[in-house]
Amino acid sequence: MKNITKTRFFKIFLAGLFCTFECAIADEFTDKSRKASVVGTSTLSSPLEEATSPIIVPVSPISQRIPERPKMEEDFNSSDMDLHFVNPQKENDLKAYWKTAFKTKMFSDKSTANSIVSTEIYSKLKWRLVDTLSFQTQGLIIGRSGFTQSIYEREDRVRGFYLLEGFFQWKLFPNVSMQLGNIQQSFLDAPLLITDKTFPSIIGKLSLNNPYGDLFFLFQTAIPDNASEFVRRETQIVRGFPLFLTSSAVFHSPKFLLNSSVKEMITLFYYHNLSSAVADRSRIYGNTIERTGSDSTFKYPYFGIHNNLSMKMILSDLWVLEMGGEFLYNFMAPNTYNEGMRIFSSAYHNYENFMEIQFIGEFFVNQSDTSVAYYNSELYGHNDRRGFLTKLQSHFYNSSLTLGVSFVYSLPINNPDKSPIGNSFSFIVSLMTNYIAI
Repeated sequence: MKNITKTRFFKIFLAGLFCTFECAIADEFTDKSRKASVVGTSTLSSPLEEATSPIIVPVSPISQRIPERPKMEEDFNSSDMDLHFVNPQKENDLKAYWKTAFKTKMFSDKSTANSIVSTEIYSKLKWRLVDTLSFQTQGLIIGRSGFTQSIYEREDRVRGFYLLEGFFQWKLFPNVSMQLGNIQQSFLDAPLLITDKTFPSIIGKLSLNNPYGDLFFLFQTAIPDNASEFVRRETQIVRGFPLFLTSSAVFHSPKFLLNSSVKEMITLFYYHNLSSAVADRSRIYGNTIERTGSDSTFKYPYFGIHNNLSMKMILSDLWVLEMGGEFLYNFMAPNTYNEGMRIFSSAYHNYENFMEIQFIGEFFVNQSDTSVAYYNSELYGHNDRRGFLTKLQSHFYNSSLTLGVSFVYSLPINNPDKSPIGNSFSFIVSLMTNYIAI
């Protein structure tokens, strides 16, 4: 009798505990559903610090991400400044992220034809050593297979492990910080000037409080890659220590007009004492080069200005529009050789809170001597090119998968018959995951 009573008591206790737990879940679900059904208050983040002024925006997957800047965990290739100048994390001393990509690429021009399938695994580690000092590194593991034919040797990644960057960040004062290490140059957000090359660099940042948005300045001294893998070091002409200097001013306003944001970035740049190997490779990619081989030199110096302006507007719960462009000018080259321009527009559509579809269209012109062709974007054909890009991309919210299809076509600007590349096109299909935190 005692055993039966104890058993009944234990069953009643478990039943009561289960009901309590079920009711708690139901209340939480009801509360979340109630919040999702109304317009909420979202606090937008600045590129460096959390903003304190809230702005009313529609609560939906697309309006939560735009016009907010992408978080570093959400987009590996984000060109926003917080990719590099992120305040040391206080909640966790160590953070790790990874994402994978499967790509198929077909490319053809007068000297090259290839069809490549690649699998890429990106990883990133952020480590807060002390309150004012942190370390960040990024790596890439890539495997490739396919068919390639080329008259010229190109710097395509083949397979293996690559250290994309690794640097320390030291916060000297509340508004002053410094970085030192191997740093990807994609933070300049200037594909016509320089792409994701990694240079040993030292960068200083000064941020200023501004009621209209975030204003900060960046000063960089970097050592460019000398391309020694193409020309033996002992055959290169020694011209002194190579340098790449940049000075940037950035203004970002997350609530410029109503439901819109704007970002403006102006950069002065200067190259000095680049190697003959870099010059020899840049000849193929469109620069004007004197002499050949180990005697190669750039005909014009590179000192100029780059401007990048973009604006995002929330039109409704379902549509967001983005437009902008970049302009590049080299003061040291003559007219018809020294200007570059890229304009773009994109539309984001939220499809039933299931996926986000993005339509992108771009037009670009980059004359022969705006920048060093060896360092800028292969996607836009380096220098002496004009053309267009179209892209369709879908991001699935629940699975964190992104499927993209893009097409790029370009042709030479000056002397098309003498161009070693001629008309070119590329077709790229990619399937990627978002960053996954560990």
